[in-house]
Amino acid sequence: MGKDKEYFLIEISGNSCPTCAVLKSNVEEVVKEFPFITYYYVDDEMTSRTYIEQLNLQHLPALVLISHGAVLGIAYGGQPSEIIREWLTAKVEGEKENG
Repeated sequence: MGKDKEYFLIEISGNSCPTCAVLKSNVEEVVKEFPFITYYYVDDEMTSRTYIEQLNLQHLPALVLISHGAVLGIAYGGQPSEIIREWLTAKVEGEKENG
């Protein structure tokens, strides 16, 4: 898969959201398998609102995968580790095929 830290995974969450806490734990576990992805967790209201507006996010929590300034995908809601892993793998491999 990737060689450099050229991917950014941003989790935009609410600060009092039980689903968000579970998702954060799952993402932290999975992202260790993708050393070329830099992970950011955003839960402060002002920053979350900025992402919501700029990316036209429909609801939280949301995972946003970005590479070279382009959004590769957005996933909504709480996801188990297996789904996050498959989603990241598919997005990274798809981007490499198209890039």
